[in-house]
Amino acid sequence: MTLSVIKTKRKISCLLCRLKKVKCDGGQPCERCIKKDCSNQCTYSKQRPLGRPPKNAVVNKLILSRTKQPYSTNSVCRDFIIENLAYTIPSSTKYLYNDKTKTLDFFMESYFCDTFSTAVTQMAIRRVGQAPDITASDIKIYDLLDSHSWTTAELTNIFISKITSLPLDNALEYNSIASAMFQELTMKYFGEPPIGAQDATINLLTTLPTPQATRLIECFFCIHPHSYLLNKTLLLQAFWTDSIDPLLLCVIYGTTSYFAKMLEGKPVCLWEATSEDRRSPFLDYAYLLLHKSSSEATLVKYQAVILLSLFESRYGLPKRGMVLGGLAYMIAGKLGVLDGSLLSTGISDVESELLSYAYWTHFTNTIRGSVDGKPQVNTKSQSLTFLLFPNESIVGHAARFTKDFINPPPLPPVSLDKSLSHQLDSSSGNQRLFRSYYLLVETFYVSCVASKYINKCLLLFPDVKFNVTCNGKPQNTSQVAGSPKVEGLVAGLSSVLSEFGIFIQESHSTWSQQQRYTINIVWMLLDIHLIFIKDHRPAEEGTDYTNSIFDIFTPTQLSGGDPKSMARVHLATPKVFTMIDTTQAFISEPSNFSNRFTVIPRSLIVSVLETAITVLCLKHQTDQDSTTWDYLNQISNLTKNTMWADWTTIKSVREKIDSYLDQSIRESSASGSLPSPSHGTFTVDDDLGWAAFLDPCSDWLAPFAQNLPLDTPILWDSFFPSTTATQPDLSSLLSLIDNGTEPSHGYPSSYPHDMTSLALTPLVGQHPHSLSTNVPATPQHPLAQEALLNVDLFM
Repeated sequence: MTLSVIKTKRKISCLLCRLKKVKCDGGQPCERCIKKDCSNQCTYSKQRPLGRPPKNAVVNKLILSRTKQPYSTNSVCRDFIIENLAYTIPSSTKYLYNDKTKTLDFFMESYFCDTFSTAVTQMAIRRVGQAPDITASDIKIYDLLDSHSWTTAELTNIFISKITSLPLDNALEYNSIASAMFQELTMKYFGEPPIGAQDATINLLTTLPTPQATRLIECFFCIHPHSYLLNKTLLLQAFWTDSIDPLLLCVIYGTTSYFAKMLEGKPVCLWEATSEDRRSPFLDYAYLLLHKSSSEATLVKYQAVILLSLFESRYGLPKRGMVLGGLAYMIAGKLGVLDGSLLSTGISDVESELLSYAYWTHFTNTIRGSVDGKPQVNTKSQSLTFLLFPNESIVGHAARFTKDFINPPPLPPVSLDKSLSHQLDSSSGNQRLFRSYYLLVETFYVSCVASKYINKCLLLFPDVKFNVTCNGKPQNTSQVAGSPKVEGLVAGLSSVLSEFGIFIQESHSTWSQQQRYTINIVWMLLDIHLIFIKDHRPAEEGTDYTNSIFDIFTPTQLSGGDPKSMARVHLATPKVFTMIDTTQAFISEPSNFSNRFTVIPRSLIVSVLETAITVLCLKHQTDQDSTTWDYLNQISNLTKNTMWADWTTIKSVREKIDSYLDQSIRESSASGSLPSPSHGTFTVDDDLGWAAFLDPCSDWLAPFAQNLPLDTPILWDSFFPSTTATQPDLSSLLSLIDNGTEPSHGYPSSYPHDMTSLALTPLVGQHPHSLSTNVPATPQHPLAQEALLNVDLFM
């Protein structure tokens, strides 16, 4: 009798089950993924050699010599012999300001004191007395997958809330960033608090065991919302050959150590990593390395500074985050990132993509800070803000320096399929275990598009005298040639929207359904709210850094009895119909959002519904046609959709529309008023908070919170016409007609393409202004229609 040893095949788990640390049956797809309705994401990593490679593993020099050859997706990954590993950035040494005698601490200390110190102090002092009841520590963030979706929502909602006369109760924010900086009392960049207690002679990186180090690196690519900045294959190769930049490694270890608790179900909080017990020692060691680092500009240093800046701005020491952001622009300028000279030197495609990721991450962060303006609160609504991801506190100062970017990197890849960095990692067996990594990449692209065009809008505003982006020095804006004027603001904004529309039509075919919907909705909201732009006039010259580009606006009240208000309403009504149809079509098909409500851009949809309610209620009060009534009921149904199960924010919107519908049914008159609904109490347990005024100073500023200043109050009892108001006579509209001239401001008559269909398919070859929507026309009296075409809405 012979005996044979039967070896059973080693059982492996799919990547999703491995991430959740649950049992997997090894099926294709596995049973758990089928039950979770995510079978299309059930993938398995390639089997790799057991054990770990030696620390002194040698990389084939022949492979390193092929770095300039085009990348091939058919390349074979062997043990520690991986294509395209070495950086091909030109080796010519470049120093900041061409001075190699100075270290980075000189630039950061001087940049902090000369540029930001005075500005931050003035903004923080103004911030005193505006503290809400909810602190930053009340906001618990359990998942960072939606980071870029929230950035897009903030950019859009806050910008339109600054320019529009429509009430957006859920898009008002406090300048909590300046408050967070005021809480950090340091007046010297490296002096207070001290760099750290560790001995400067000890290399902290050598104290971390190799298994723990590799786990932190793996964890970085699992949970960090900006992990796309780095290529996993390149990073691991540099780690195993001891060629990785110590600063970058410290930033990875330090930030990942803080985020790692989310893998255990524990939340992170804004500005939490400020004390020694909550900060990783690697973060302080990173500053020690910066303190001693030369002013040489390198791509790896550029990436490390951006990662550290983003972390400090949102979760740690915001003053340091601001200065690191400025340092990143210095390094980018010296490397040739901003003028395109670096991309023209023949660097590899993978490195070009990583450069694009770094630039747009930093750019989006900067523009997010630019849209913050003077605080405003609607005391009627008592609504909370959604400032979940604060960034560089530029606070209502347009980033004028971005106009000098001659040839910046192109937009990042639209999806994983287009990402060469992802293809390199996949072919090398270095898959990322980040849950729904594809969504992270796609939403980041959307935030880049939004920031690009909103920045174009901000640059059209007249500049302020005290602009923190202009080296911290007062500017004489009246003597600057070509400086934007108030008179050309509306026409300029309309031109930007036309450019945005052309971009949508040319690029939408490469987008996913969710990207199409989100970018289109951003365009629609900007387009509609531009119609309702506030009255504006040249602002008085600022006296300190609390001046804002939004100071040109004056409180503007809409009324059903005002011909100019109603002319705007009639102009916006078809656009609102299209926006509601587009939203309904997107939500009605679960495959558009992978059947996961949590990935829907709900914060933008709230603004869509609020905008539509105000416009259509005003329209219905003066012209009770059946089309408008049907859309009001459709809005009511949208507020009751199951996607709002974990969002209490929708309650105020639902009460507002239902209150109007109920009253309209009760009243037989066409001139009923819209009552002011009672707003419920919001909680901080909404999806990511929806958020809260996020003010770390509120604990000790609570006594001042009772007197909150108003910026642009919209009073519900006077916003709509009273019950005794009558529809305005057509003669009042006709008196505004100038028969000899055309309207002075033109707006796109329709959207870039027909967005009422599910696929959002464009009409190829047509200019956005020549397209028409499929929305039924609202019946109007011929004379009223003529009046609407001629009335000047902005005089």
